Amino acid sequence: MYKTTVEREGGKGVFMEYAWDMGWCDPCAADPLSREELQELGVFWLEGGGQGQNPMQKRRIMPRAQNVFVTRLHVRYDAESFPEDLKFHQTGDRSNFQGRYIMRHPYKGEMRCDAAKQYKEQVNKRVEKEMKTLANLTGWDREDIRKEMQERGDYPVFSVKSTSKKHDWWNRIWPNKE
Repeated sequence: MYKTTVEREGGKGVFMEYAWDMGWCDPCAADPLSREELQELGVFWLEGGGQGQNPMQKRRIMPRAQNVFVTRLHVRYDAESFPEDLKFHQTGDRSNFQGRYIMRHPYKGEMRCDAAKQYKEQVNKRVEKEMKTLANLTGWDREDIRKEMQERGDYPVFSVKSTSKKHDWWNRIWPNKE
């Protein structure tokens, strides 16, 4: 996905995977980095052994928290796409950001409730949207994705029977004798 996006941007993109305030987390994917781990990454300016906290934020402070903001960037560059090295500057913005991909698996057990048909239709629409997103992120052909899913038996996720004309109100009033 990264390669496709970089090509789409003409090789001139810098993409942020995450930006995280190490002074707190909610929810926490893992414990905050220790002082030693931060020093291995080049954090040389931490003083003392106390806990760091951004005083402007009233958030849950983790036991190993440090007053450090960590950002992970993805970039590939050369003299043509980036004639100068990247330049970083300090900012007061400590907003967390996390790029993530969520995989959802539809319920395929027995469904007898009134909402089952609507659920099945929504799942099929969601799968269509996910195929479009996958094609956009990877550059793969959407019809190839659909075909492969059909061959595996994964598309459509549910067959949804259309409403019979017998259930339309006008057909109950004026029955059609076909």
